[in-house]
Amino acid sequence: MTTEVIEGGAVVSLGEFDLKISAAELNTSTTVLEDGVRVMSLLDPGETSTDFAIELPEGAELSASNEGFDVIVDLDGITITVGRIAAPWAVDAEGKELPTSYSFDGDMITQHVDTREATYPVVADPAVTVGWGADGPGVYWNMYGYQAQAIAAASVATVGVALAGGCGGASKIPGVGSWIGTLCGLIGAPTLANVWSGVRSAIKGTSLANSSCYSMRIPVGSGLHKVAKSNCA
Repeated sequence: MTTEVIEGGAVVSLGEFDLKISAAELNTSTTVLEDGVRVMSLLDPGETSTDFAIELPEGAELSASNEGFDVIVDLDGITITVGRIAAPWAVDAEGKELPTSYSFDGDMITQHVDTREATYPVVADPAVTVGWGADGPGVYWNMYGYQAQAIAAASVATVGVALAGGCGGASKIPGVGSWIGTLCGLIGAPTLANVWSGVRSAIKGTSLANSSCYSMRIPVGSGLHKVAKSNCA
């Protein structure tokens, strides 16, 4: 993951995917985090909201999750979580935390702040990170149980030979090539080749229900975790 600070915001890059966030307000500050970026906007007296423009990678969309948003990519029914906009946070000049929430319209996220009895100026502060799940930051591969079983059927030897031709080769693996090829584009062919054995072992070591949704960090963290079906929708 790399982060480029720009005027009023930043671009967070993960493989071939770039996510740009920029504040509409002039009074902003950008802080680079270990797993992403934080863009702070200053609300002056009388202001109760601030806008942040979002530019998503092609094929990605925002999905509401835990008061924030996940940035997801759908790959023929399998989703990959490539980023997250964390739950909003706001404090006033005296350090008091204020109730705050998001709304989303088109390419604009608006952070609303309850400024009643607040001391101005108020700092509104969304954070953009790479994907986040049970094993912390990373790329998360979300799949139904039946999809996981199909993926695990691709042997280490098959994937290794395919990856010798780069991510284009991976996309030609019968049955699961589109899923594996796009993941390859995110993390690169050498990384995928190195972790594929762990991917298969994690799937094969999990008792799977065909219609349940599971999530796994790539590179593999603590294994395959059952998650809400909304993560696979």
